[in-house]
Amino acid sequence: MRFLPFIRFLILLPVFVFAATAAAAADDFSQYQPGSAPQQSLPSEPYSPIAPVSGRNQGYVEAGGDYSSLDKNQKDWYGEYLRSAFKSDSANTWNLEVDNQNEFGNQGTFEDIGDTHIWTDRFFTALSAGTSENGNLFMPNYRVDGNLYYRFLPGKNLVGNIGAGYYDSKIHYHDQNVNFGASYYFSTPWIVEGGMHLDFSDPGNEFAPMAFAAVTWGHNKRDFLTLRYAYGKEAYEDILINNATGAAALKTVVGFDTSEFDVVWRHWFNNTPWGFNARGEYYTSKAYDRVGGSLGVFREF
Repeated sequence: MRFLPFIRFLILLPVFVFAATAAAAADDFSQYQPGSAPQQSLPSEPYSPIAPVSGRNQGYVEAGGDYSSLDKNQKDWYGEYLRSAFKSDSANTWNLEVDNQNEFGNQGTFEDIGDTHIWTDRFFTALSAGTSENGNLFMPNYRVDGNLYYRFLPGKNLVGNIGAGYYDSKIHYHDQNVNFGASYYFSTPWIVEGGMHLDFSDPGNEFAPMAFAAVTWGHNKRDFLTLRYAYGKEAYEDILINNATGAAALKTVVGFDTSEFDVVWRHWFNNTPWGFNARGEYYTSKAYDRVGGSLGVFREF
């Protein structure tokens, strides 16, 4: 049964590809222009180098894997993922994800679906819901998230957002969170972002704020390079440690400071709809330090 998640991953791959192909219209190699009409840009932002659905593009499919090395005698993390987004019409973009992960020697598979809806040329929303199988240490029974976005300024290149979410753990805690932030899109080639994530967790009424800042350089259909730094507090994390007898025992770490630095490089192959998405990360906390990354191949359509 240990291969069941991977088999399910392979079965779902053609489903994602079929959904992508059915929604396809024509490839677009144009540059992003700030303030363009909403149907000509990514609904969640004027443009995102992480998950673009822009111009005449109708969506994308991306498949990849990740690996992270942990210290303090923690087992390494590894997994694979499959993501897709496609436009069902000019106002709605659907996001699908299957993420199979092994963390702390514990395996689980997370499935998520979301919709971004354009209401006006300035206002849009994003809703998502997900659940998981196994992964008791690190995956939720379910989670739901919602965000509101508004484009400010005459050029619509300042995007503010506010959102909320709920996360139900499989072990003993649940989180309610609020987030807010803003992104500013220069004419080219810079994007700057910043925001806050406020987590309210029970039991214990733990408060865990987290702030982040990011800067992106690049051009659509060529390269995007993003540097992101986050610092703050995490409310709960369940890890496995070896006790005096050498057996693994569950330990819950509560109310601890963390920081994370990420580098993301998204590259298109010679102005084609194909490319790769590479990410590296360095995470530190009192529970453990983590160094790792992921690599995926995508195709836009």
